[in-house]
Amino acid sequence: MSAIIEDLNSSGATDEKKQQYFDLLDEHSSKVTTLFTVVGIPNGTTEAEDKAAFQKFLDDNAEWYDLSEEEWKDYFDHMVFIPAGNAEEYNFYLVQGNMPDDNNIENADEEYKTEYKALYDSIADYVPLFKFSKPIGLEEVIESGTGLSFETTDIYGNPVKSSDLFSGHKVTMFNIWETTCGACISEFPNLLLLNQEIEPKGAQIVGLVYDATSEDLIAEAKDIVDDLGITYTIIVPTDELIEFFKVQAFPTTYFVNEKGEIAGEPVSGANFKLYRQQIENLLGE
Repeated sequence: MSAIIEDLNSSGATDEKKQQYFDLLDEHSSKVTTLFTVVGIPNGTTEAEDKAAFQKFLDDNAEWYDLSEEEWKDYFDHMVFIPAGNAEEYNFYLVQGNMPDDNNIENADEEYKTEYKALYDSIADYVPLFKFSKPIGLEEVIESGTGLSFETTDIYGNPVKSSDLFSGHKVTMFNIWETTCGACISEFPNLLLLNQEIEPKGAQIVGLVYDATSEDLIAEAKDIVDDLGITYTIIVPTDELIEFFKVQAFPTTYFVNEKGEIAGEPVSGANFKLYRQQIENLLGE
């Protein structure tokens, strides 16, 4: 949590903006129930080594978690690490870090609790249904200077044309997310504050909800956006946009200049510091 506060302080956020962030984050967190997280670990040779590598990663990033040393140890003691497959020198695991009785379901009705507990206890049965591929790397992403042109709608059905969307903005942070991606949704309050910070500088954030390919999923995206009070534009994908980006990891974020060209370096994963760094670098060009 201290790292988040440091980011907010470095952005010059007022106390009111900081409180807005934490209020939005609390509202979202109270509604999220996580069954498992998928983790891909490169070059591991045994399950024990892979688990140790994952624990080291979490230890190295402990500043992002508001946990005491005792709570942190309890998290590792309860962590379930289920082998799920491998692809191109990566081993994949389903990670369950919370027990069912403390995973945001304490206020749910009994039917929901029963269903959740059944899923939690039987998740290993679903492992054969998963398919994995190597996480996207920088050598596989779209090159800087590549043009991006499209016509689609936002999640509310309003027409959106890329030339109009990018015009007048020296930098557009193009954040690609999915309705099932907890990391994507958890960073929204921070993105809302970042967008408010960069708008006066001639930059903006635009979201592409990559899996909103049906009315049901568009409705789900609208519920998420409305619940968190997101005010910047969120668009739905066309077949051309899905083919253009070919995203394998969420969130993935590109940066686009006023001419609709990919600019700078993309960011894979939720990384507020890299977002700001890329935006500031491109604004300074």
